[in-house]
Amino acid sequence: MRFQILGHAALWIEAAETTFLVDPWLFGSCYWRSWWHFPAAVPPPEPRPDYIFVSHHHFDHLHYPSLRRLAKECGPQTTVLIPEFAVDVMRKEIESVGFEQVVELPHGEIFDRIPDVRLASYQFGFDDSAFVLESGGHVLANLNDCKINGWAARRMRSDFGAPTFLFKSYSFASAFPNCYEFDSDGEGMSLTSSDYCATFLRAVEELDAEHAIPFASMVGFLHPDAIHCNEHLVTPGVAADFVCKAGRVAHALEPGEGWDSERGFLRRESSAYEDLPAGLRRLGEEVSPVIAESLARESGIRADYGAFERHLVAFARSLPPGAGRLLSRPIVFFVPSDTGTPYWVLDARRKCTERLDRLPAQWATLITIPEAVLRDAVEKNILNFVHISMRMHTRIAAGGLSTDLAFWGLLLVWEMGYFDWRQILRPRAARVFWRRRVELLQTAGQALASLTRGKGITEGMVDNLLVRDDEIPPPS
Repeated sequence: MRFQILGHAALWIEAAETTFLVDPWLFGSCYWRSWWHFPAAVPPPEPRPDYIFVSHHHFDHLHYPSLRRLAKECGPQTTVLIPEFAVDVMRKEIESVGFEQVVELPHGEIFDRIPDVRLASYQFGFDDSAFVLESGGHVLANLNDCKINGWAARRMRSDFGAPTFLFKSYSFASAFPNCYEFDSDGEGMSLTSSDYCATFLRAVEELDAEHAIPFASMVGFLHPDAIHCNEHLVTPGVAADFVCKAGRVAHALEPGEGWDSERGFLRRESSAYEDLPAGLRRLGEEVSPVIAESLARESGIRADYGAFERHLVAFARSLPPGAGRLLSRPIVFFVPSDTGTPYWVLDARRKCTERLDRLPAQWATLITIPEAVLRDAVEKNILNFVHISMRMHTRIAAGGLSTDLAFWGLLLVWEMGYFDWRQILRPRAARVFWRRRVELLQTAGQALASLTRGKGITEGMVDNLLVRDDEIPPPS
């Protein structure tokens, strides 16, 4: 077996004379010119992999320009493996870029059509999945962004044994809390690098991985709207050191580095992280013409209230019974080009939007998004992606954080199609939910436990996202 990190979450694997390309974001940027490869990505060792695997539909994993190029270079007959989610959004996305052979992997079902290779996909949450591959006695578990834990993680380990190599994200990938400000001093929530590293360590310990590889967080935020987030970046070296201090083995690998069964770990002499600020400055200078061009193109675009209203009213009307109570206070978008009524308000309780000349009473959150981005995201049904892009600013009124986080969480679920009962009542969804019943029971149990401990919705959401550093016991 051999693997090589290509960049961020892109991974090349060779096993039993078969090649795999995982989550191919291979060049350029994503999320409206916000995310860029840092360190720089390297090309795959071979131009035509036997299989491509895409873990989920976020742009830093399902990168449309990279996949279009691969479809042309590899041919439409190249097999693309994807997880089988309850709503079949990903198949359509992969087919739209030119691939014809798309195979959906049911949760936990071993795919054994390749000689001397076993692999499987384990879905977790609404839109994440892990990819596990075993060949020649080595088990590679690529968790990327997937926060699989508990019973679901034990199922994976039961099927494949403890991973030889575990790949997992170790830094942040959303606007919260780095793009937030709080009117109430007591409501702000700080997340440190140690908190993200502790979440990484939890996965390493739960799966009892032999080697931990910090992965899927190697980016720089170079757009002026998001560049301030770079000061909070967690480097792979920091994550690896954290894991090693807990008594585990970890390796901080960068693009171009990897491992093979004959030579072991293949490393470079120098690291791009030796001077992170200088490296990001140089990269920023390289891509500044592209960003300047995008800014010029965006400058003449205005948000469309009609599209905004249709989108968010449809969202509010789709909420299942009881969910609307999580959005009990108005959610406000600030749109400066609408000079008379710049406050565009979603009132989920009344299932309507309105334009106002001032903030409404009891508002919870005031969201500012560049108008070109807001318009594009609404038109493409990916408004929740703006939170990942970090091209936004959010002001939270006293007591409003729970409403804000609930809005973004419910919006993600709706935009993926999970509130469309025509989708959920299909045999496909029933089959997927049955295969994932252990995870669903675990999630219900965690929610009940949070309620019985008196935790609020905000604290419960954060608990599901990451482990606090102070929750990790010292090594024995």
